[in-house]
Amino acid sequence: MRASIIIAAHNEGEALWKTIHSCVETCVGLDYEILIADDASRDLSVQEAQRRFPQVRVFRHEKRQGASPTKALGARSARGEVLIFLDGHTKPEYGAIKRLLADVEELRGTAVVTPAIPALHVEKWRNSPLQIGHGYSVNLDTFECGWVTLESLRKGVEERQRFYESPSLIGCALAVHRELYEKLWGFDPQMFSWGAEDLDFGLKCWLMGHPILHDPEALIGHKFRTRFENYRVPFEHLVANQLRMARKNFTEVVWREWTERCRERHPGRLSEHPEGLWARVWEVFLEHRLSCEHERSYLLGHRVYDEFWYAERFDLSWPRLTTAAAPSAAVTALGPEPSPSPSPPPPCPDGSADQDPGCYQARSLMDKVLWRRRVADEPWNWVEKTIAGEQVWEIVPTALTDDDPSTTLTEPPGSGKPRNTNDIQTRCKYSDFRLTLMFRSPNLRSEWTDCNSAVKGPRNWGNSGFKWFTVNGYEVQILDSHGATMSASGNKTDLGGCHIGGMHAVTDDEVCGALYKVRKPDSNPVNQAVTDVAQPGEYIPDGTWNMLAIDFMAARYKWDDVNSNWIRVKCSTITVRLNGATVHERIGLAPKSGGPFDETTDLVQDTLYDTPGDTKGWCKARGPIILQEHDSRVQFKDINIDPTWLPMTGGQFNPAWQQETNCLSRE
Repeated sequence: MRASIIIAAHNEGEALWKTIHSCVETCVGLDYEILIADDASRDLSVQEAQRRFPQVRVFRHEKRQGASPTKALGARSARGEVLIFLDGHTKPEYGAIKRLLADVEELRGTAVVTPAIPALHVEKWRNSPLQIGHGYSVNLDTFECGWVTLESLRKGVEERQRFYESPSLIGCALAVHRELYEKLWGFDPQMFSWGAEDLDFGLKCWLMGHPILHDPEALIGHKFRTRFENYRVPFEHLVANQLRMARKNFTEVVWREWTERCRERHPGRLSEHPEGLWARVWEVFLEHRLSCEHERSYLLGHRVYDEFWYAERFDLSWPRLTTAAAPSAAVTALGPEPSPSPSPPPPCPDGSADQDPGCYQARSLMDKVLWRRRVADEPWNWVEKTIAGEQVWEIVPTALTDDDPSTTLTEPPGSGKPRNTNDIQTRCKYSDFRLTLMFRSPNLRSEWTDCNSAVKGPRNWGNSGFKWFTVNGYEVQILDSHGATMSASGNKTDLGGCHIGGMHAVTDDEVCGALYKVRKPDSNPVNQAVTDVAQPGEYIPDGTWNMLAIDFMAARYKWDDVNSNWIRVKCSTITVRLNGATVHERIGLAPKSGGPFDETTDLVQDTLYDTPGDTKGWCKARGPIILQEHDSRVQFKDINIDPTWLPMTGGQFNPAWQQETNCLSRE
């Protein structure tokens, strides 16, 4: 068998079976097995994984022992020639595992290979395209670790030219040949709880003459935490693991100096151990001192390099033979922390690099080549007409044609409720813009009969709109030009159940000009016809053109190093005018709560709010513009956009125009 995928797990929840699913999905045709090394999970996640994937073999500890003993258990039980270690909350991208396997085989098992590690959003099961970790480093003085940019890594030589040398590794994803794993004595089965096992394995690799090589083309996402959610890590266990790592890998003089420096860093107290933290750490370390000395004798007797070579190789200040000892590190606060998430590549990508220059110019959008079908790059499906000498686009749903107006497509089948989306979206993506367009519903008064007709409901009460962004974005409602009107009291108008073919009654935040499901318009100045005698309170479409004008600024973001995520500093902000009347003025908008709409998936550079001394830089969201269709016959003309627009006061950009607080969100 070529490969064993070893998944270490402890109370992983649904992330465990999703990890396995991603492995199975991306390893078609590969000679491999999947093992779960379970560290006494109690949340039934392993049972659920077995139910979904009965081919997976499971090996478990009855009592929790920690990350390193669990990985060692998986390695002892594996049958493959190459061992691929994954955490139980990782997502391999297509081809990643196959590539790691090929890398190890190409290198003839002489190196440990690591992939690129993007941050994984577990709920969406999606890897971040912006937040990707490459190299990893460790400070031999404190064993603090962190990410190293790809540009900072040393390129491999000769047959290793496509790889990068990484000083250390993070244990969530790596590949190693079984023979090399055994030569290095693998993951230490005597380390406690969590911490230092991957740093120890990586240091042993280098000192034994085998590099850690990074392949940036293989991507395996990992869920990074800001705190330990599903288990507890006693601080004395982490420090005892570091002691064990230092004892095994350092010569006697360096070991003694490191131990004293470590003791000075950890003078604190433990409530359950009155003898103090350091005394407790030493007590834990001594529990397995014999096995530590046994492995130390092997490593020092077989290694090719020492810790002085390592420090010089990777430009560490300690230990050095030719320089004075570095000053002791400052005392650290109690409490272990999870592995840090990778920082995104600063700054945001240059948005101009992947778009046509015309995307940044004011122009008419009445050109079919500037648009595409929203769901796929399919042929144009709207009708283009010339009416009174003007170019007009008309939405004619596939299921409702001029030739056969009685034909309908229902969803769900048999419900009598038509819904056939033929949205189109711009090929360009926009951030800030002023857009104007004209819209109307055709005059169908002669066909307006009752709520149940295919004309009165499906053909005219369709929920059409203008949107920015493709998934649950910000939408300005266009309800067939006549729309619905606000009553004198400001409450919703009674539409007699005719809205969208009778599916539900319209509410104030669904009428023409509304910010859909967010905010009703301040007024409804659409051109309206006479009241329908049969249905009081409703308006019959009269075919009158209406003008929609939108001023929009996209949200601005900055990176938060502490929480390792994007922070929205300024909200998307919109002003909407209907037929010259302002119906929304400078309304701040936030993405739909709990929905898949994520502004941070496409951020580009922004200098609008730059200030002197600001080293972080700003990013702004961007997305396409959508004309939405839901079984209506809305017509559009005179669609124009100016992506150079900005709110100005006295000839200068007005930064106060964009909202920062109290931004509204669709629930």
